[in-house]
Amino acid sequence: FDTFKQLTGIKLMEGFGQTETTLTVATMPWMEPKPGSMGLPNPQYDVDLIDHEGRSVEAGEQGQIVIHTDKGKPIG
Repeated sequence: FDTFKQLTGIKLMEGFGQTETTLTVATMPWMEPKPGSMGLPNPQYDVDLIDHEGRSVEAGEQGQIVIHTDKGKPIG
């Protein structure tokens, strides 16, 4: 991250999304990028991280990304 920014002047912004969901979690333009962090959930989705038993994990723990939409399918 730092070397790329020094050479180009561009901050790398990480994000996660699928074809079906567009951008689900991202470092938004108003945020300072943090290497290794994907940022925050997109406000249009109800995003959670769950363990292998389907329970929400605590902050800092690893888990699977899941989303819920009121319309039964994502916008993308």
